[in-house]
Amino acid sequence: MKITKQQLKQLVKEELNEISSKQRVHDDRISAQKTQRTEKEAEAQELKQLLGYDWDVNVRMLEDRYQLTVNKAYTGEEGF
Repeated sequence: MKITKQQLKQLVKEELNEISSKQRVHDDRISAQKTQRTEKEAEAQELKQLLGYDWDVNVRMLEDRYQLTVNKAYTGEEGF
């Protein structure tokens, strides 16, 4: 099957538009995740200051959102 130069240009244009829209959606999702992570990291720092160094506060992605986890800090001493 032969296609004309104009048809080829149209096909390329359509494919590029499809890729561009998918890339925009991806970029928006990544940007939102970065914002969420920044907010959670600030919250984690505040919580760590309140709790002190006996506790570890971590930010991690669980179920498509960032969450804080708090654990007793490991001191290396037995019995703790």
